[in-house]
Amino acid sequence: MNKNTIFATVATALLIIGCGTKQPKDMQQNPENDPNDATIYGLACDFNDSIIEVLPYDLSDPKTYDVVDAWKNRNIYGMPKTGDNVAIVLSDDGKSALKIINLDQLKGKWCYMEVPTLHRPASMDDQQFAKLEAYVRDSLSDSVRAEKFTPIEYGISIEDNNVASFIGHMKTNEEESGFLQAEYRAPKRYTGWKIFNGELILTKGRKKQVNDTVDFKIVKEDSLVIFYKDGPQSYYRKKSDEEQAAK
Repeated sequence: MNKNTIFATVATALLIIGCGTKQPKDMQQNPENDPNDATIYGLACDFNDSIIEVLPYDLSDPKTYDVVDAWKNRNIYGMPKTGDNVAIVLSDDGKSALKIINLDQLKGKWCYMEVPTLHRPASMDDQQFAKLEAYVRDSLSDSVRAEKFTPIEYGISIEDNNVASFIGHMKTNEEESGFLQAEYRAPKRYTGWKIFNGELILTKGRKKQVNDTVDFKIVKEDSLVIFYKDGPQSYYRKKSDEEQAAK
């Protein structure tokens, strides 16, 4: 048995004993942090209204931090349970947690329904387009509107090893007869993710990468709300095929 295997085995055993029975998913992918990243990472050992106790990934002694400011400022994203992987941004004195992110609760398949809008032809002025919108709103039956403007499911899968992937099928805005054409926003197609200074960094592309910095609003078991540059986006957690079949 080589040294790396021995270390991984001992480390996992210590983490399980110290912080519950949950397998630390991020133990093998503990990042070599950017020196500019103030985030610390570890396993939650205890969490309540006053403190959070964390076992760092480097297996140093558990650390305890005050969480009063995080509660007061609503900067707790996903309530940590014993054994959960967490990311924490500390105060300057290193005594208080200013932001707590439950990484295990952040991971998963997150989806939303993309509702199309009425396409506006370039040749149509404001008055003409207003009349077309009024016609769609007031003259078309509910069934016709539902058929022509069907919402579609888009989403993002946030996975282990800092992998992200797109959920859904791209909808092309194909030309239709007349002017009643549904127009869908282009979905965000990410390939990677990480936490940096308490914010979520989402990466597009593989060879030529572009990063989007995203802030958190809500992280819960069944809902996620994050702020992109163009505004907030709400998601629901998409159940796995096994979970849906068990219903």
